[in-house]
Amino acid sequence: MRFKINLATKIYVHTKLLNFSTVAAILVLSAFLILATRYVTDNAAKTKRLTREIATLDSKFKASSKGVSEKDYHALLEKIAFANNVIEKKAYNWLELLDKLEQVVPEGVAISSIDPDPKSHELKLSGEARNFSNLRLFMEHLEDSPFFTDVYLTGEGETKQGEAKQGISFSLSCKVTK
Repeated sequence: MRFKINLATKIYVHTKLLNFSTVAAILVLSAFLILATRYVTDNAAKTKRLTREIATLDSKFKASSKGVSEKDYHALLEKIAFANNVIEKKAYNWLELLDKLEQVVPEGVAISSIDPDPKSHELKLSGEARNFSNLRLFMEHLEDSPFFTDVYLTGEGETKQGEAKQGISFSLSCKVTK
């Protein structure tokens, strides 16, 4: 017995699965379309809002674009320079400088004024010594120290209390190395 199959009468496509897949694809694409449309409309609204804000800021800027007067500009520059100077002085490492000075100041010498210049690394000192040998010893210690260079005595005079000589007042300058 021979079986004959007529392929023209048999349906080989699973229509339920095809219909289900088509509906699922349409639903997914519809959801994607809705989300994309919402994203585009939100961006369009933000663009309009930002354009309005830019326009209002431009109009305010053009209304007040008279500029800053030369006097106000120089006053502002002076305030900035003063603030920068204060910041520079506050940023100076005083503890390190005082430690270095403590190592070189001998007995019999008192420093009364310390004036560092952070830009040029110059240090101006003034004070009093009991006698000239104490002052000379102080200057020798400064010169021998690796922290101080170019030590110069800029002023020197006797300090008197009444008729008696009390000591020697001095002022000197030197450079501080880092």
